[in-house]
Amino acid sequence: MLAQANQFKITDMIMQLKTCRLLVYYAAHLLDVGGGGPYGPVIEATVAKLLTSESYVSLTSNAIQVMSGDGWTKFSVEAVYRAAKVTEIAAGTSEVMQMILYRLGTRLIAHKLEHREESYNQNSEFPSAASTKYPNQKSSKSLRIMCSKSSLKTTA
Repeated sequence: MLAQANQFKITDMIMQLKTCRLLVYYAAHLLDVGGGGPYGPVIEATVAKLLTSESYVSLTSNAIQVMSGDGWTKFSVEAVYRAAKVTEIAAGTSEVMQMILYRLGTRLIAHKLEHREESYNQNSEFPSAASTKYPNQKSSKSLRIMCSKSSLKTTA
């Protein structure tokens, strides 16, 4: 019977495997349907590659620990571990993937902010960037004028 620590490790390995698989499927789905905005599929594919390659190394390392010495010699999990380390390097190191993800993420945020700014300026019921953030709220200048007029009316 497996020790409880090994059971938890195996449970974590199953969760990592399922998460990576779903992320890869989601990135492929976005690529198929052309969804996710201008950088959506690329960002999801980069996240999937980064998480999957790092999880692959973690999974094989945990498999070696769970199987102890037999995992290294008898079942040759070490060969799988070596192959896993190559995936971290083959299509770009994890650091390069993080740099790509950062750049794409900042471009996507800038694109969304720019698109939001254009929609505000084109639609008259929304304020421009220089005005207040709520559509029905009056500017401070018009509020001052209204208050001064109303105070004149009440005092007169």
